[in-house]
Amino acid sequence: MQDLLLKEKRRHGDLSLPISSYYMDLHNETTLLDCHWHTELELFKIRKGKFHFQIASSSLEGNEGDLIFINTEELHSAWADKKTDACYSAVVFSPDMLAGSAEDCVFTKYLSPLLTNRLAVKRRFDQSDTEIQKHYDCIYNLLSQRPKAYELFLKSNLFALLGILVQTAPKGDLYSTNRKESQAIENIKQSIRYMQNHYGEKITVAALARFCHMSEGNYSRMFHRYTLKSPICYLNRMRLLQAAEMLKNTDNKILEVALDCGFGSLSYFINVFRENMGVSPSEYRRRWKENALGHETL
Repeated sequence: MQDLLLKEKRRHGDLSLPISSYYMDLHNETTLLDCHWHTELELFKIRKGKFHFQIASSSLEGNEGDLIFINTEELHSAWADKKTDACYSAVVFSPDMLAGSAEDCVFTKYLSPLLTNRLAVKRRFDQSDTEIQKHYDCIYNLLSQRPKAYELFLKSNLFALLGILVQTAPKGDLYSTNRKESQAIENIKQSIRYMQNHYGEKITVAALARFCHMSEGNYSRMFHRYTLKSPICYLNRMRLLQAAEMLKNTDNKILEVALDCGFGSLSYFINVFRENMGVSPSEYRRRWKENALGHETL
């Protein structure tokens, strides 16, 4: 199951050095990341094009050269402008990279408030923010080139970058928190986990709302606020990703795939699949098999 819609399960780096860098060219594709979250912190740099971000309940735009900060456990999604040739790089790292003890004043005074979203820091840094941009580029290059003692320089640049980040918090707002929003976000995450575990079953908005101890209307509004999708649209997207995997990796009949993924009828499944994927399920399977066969014969 693809986890772009869910809590990410892949490990970034390894246990001894939990940090990784990525580079992605979208090749005119607009969808980058559907709403998801992960335990790592992320630094997202726009190399080319224009991007839109939804982070928790906040929306922002980023242009070429901008650096975007995404905190641990934050719901977020991103997409490029339509028909743009966009690309980005990212550094994703675990809080374990910061390795502070509970008695460490750096951890208690700065890192703990940052990691628990009690620190109102700046999100977007443009090319005029030269210091933080310099540290990001250094981290990215160290991960690419891995020179001698690069692990030490990684940590020193990470701490320097986070120091600049902490300095952007307004004075007197170091330990502010919004418990109401935190609870709302946790409710949305819980309902997404429920979808993940029960996508093959009949799921209604009313049932999801009851699961979160919310009214149906309030739940729907809150879900859209953080994911920019209705609960049913999000659920269908999740089901479609699973259906696409089954079409590629099994010989199950189209009807079986539809029912196993929670679609009540074959005609509804075909319509939703074609609307989102641009082709019918049978055509999607045929193209995938032809493409796979072509790679095998190379």
